[in-house]
Amino acid sequence: MAVSFEDHDTLGRLFDVDVLTADQQRALSRSDFSMPVRKCLICNRIAKDCARSRRHSVTDLQTKISELYATEFEPGGGPEPWLN
Repeated sequence: MAVSFEDHDTLGRLFDVDVLTADQQRALSRSDFSMPVRKCLICNRIAKDCARSRRHSVTDLQTKISELYATEFEPGGGPEPWLN
């Protein structure tokens, strides 16, 4: 459910949801379930690579986030597909 929210909800792309269990000392990761890594909001490359290299400016990131907010909060923005 957490990955579905992160990948499919318009604003979910902005969150990093960690899933913790009582019997592990670290959060579960996508790789634990053979799931693909997160993609960059701007260029669709591997998100960690873009973040690590600071490939995109803060201004570019803020612009993309503003676009996502505008899409989500426009009238008729639609239901959250991760709830289905």
